[in-house]
Amino acid sequence: MSELFEKIILAVKQEQEFSQTRNLLSVFLVLLFLAVAALPFTLSFFISQWIASGTSYFILAAIQAHLFFAYWQDFLLSIFESLPVMAILLVTLNMALCVFLLRLFLYKKGLILKYLQHVYGTR
Repeated sequence: MSELFEKIILAVKQEQEFSQTRNLLSVFLVLLFLAVAALPFTLSFFISQWIASGTSYFILAAIQAHLFFAYWQDFLLSIFESLPVMAILLVTLNMALCVFLLRLFLYKKGLILKYLQHVYGTR
């Protein structure tokens, strides 16, 4: 009788674990879809803002050492004023989300694969 009770408790715990894993997997897939879908838009926004800001011209001018050292304060101030902050922030946020999701997947890979094997594997 106690073996049957232990098997029932173990089955209930396993189902709770699979339920939590299913929720984690669904959140992971939704966030992954959003991050991958937003990546081309954020990159194109960043590139267009970077080109429109003219920051690349300041950086190219700063490469010339004699000009940079003569006017370094003005160069740095001009670069900081023309940086596309919103575009940099969006690209950074999107990349951080992608790295977080990759790390989450690698961290929970065993749990997710065990759940997928339980659902789609042989029983």
